[in-house]
Amino acid sequence: MIEIVFGSIEKKVYNEIIDLMPEGISQVLFVVDKSFTTEEKIMLESYKRIIFETGILEYVTIIRNKFDDFSIKNECERDKKHVFEENEIITEIVKSCNNTIYINNPPIFTCDEDEIIVNRDIRKRSRAILLNYLEKECQEEYYKLENWDDLQSKIAGYSKLNKEFTEEVKKADNTIDADDLYISSDCLNPNSLSMLNKLQDDHKEEPIEGSSSKYYQECDGEPKSSPDTEEVYEILNTGIK
Repeated sequence: MIEIVFGSIEKKVYNEIIDLMPEGISQVLFVVDKSFTTEEKIMLESYKRIIFETGILEYVTIIRNKFDDFSIKNECERDKKHVFEENEIITEIVKSCNNTIYINNPPIFTCDEDEIIVNRDIRKRSRAILLNYLEKECQEEYYKLENWDDLQSKIAGYSKLNKEFTEEVKKADNTIDADDLYISSDCLNPNSLSMLNKLQDDHKEEPIEGSSSKYYQECDGEPKSSPDTEEVYEILNTGIK
């Protein structure tokens, strides 16, 4: 099994893992505890093409953890629409994965003995669900990893497109409303802005083809006009409002 995380990756560690699994990977478990953060959404958009090019998604199983109603099918389907269908980027990636499994692993180190007994049973049932799934679905084909340097170089190339990517994401987080994903233009440069436009909720008027939805009404106040996006970016970069 391989764990997917957002953050730094040590090439040496992953190369050692590859050497220990010459036959390949039977399954990658992508554990999700809640809705994706803004940073994770932007990262998924940035690396979407790399993810699809590797062909690894058909070997990825998404594990939705810490879900109380994991044994109720209707509740799982409802949660799936909320967490995995909140924007088209995530939906596209999730639909390309092998499957989505719901479990719950509550803590067993509590002061309440009755709660410990209940939680142990929940963990046992969750473990059975996951093991039964892996036994039935993930034993025939293997994903062959190439040298980690190849994938790492592609990721590094994308990261270099925006040297201040991390700082901008942190700034963007401060402008997020719980019900409406809105990120101020003052926080972002054009490279990151193009990613974030795809993550915005579709609550604005439809822009004319070729114009930027983010600045559709902000440029000159005329909804029927199609602003020059390059001019808008130039104005923003020079600090002119």
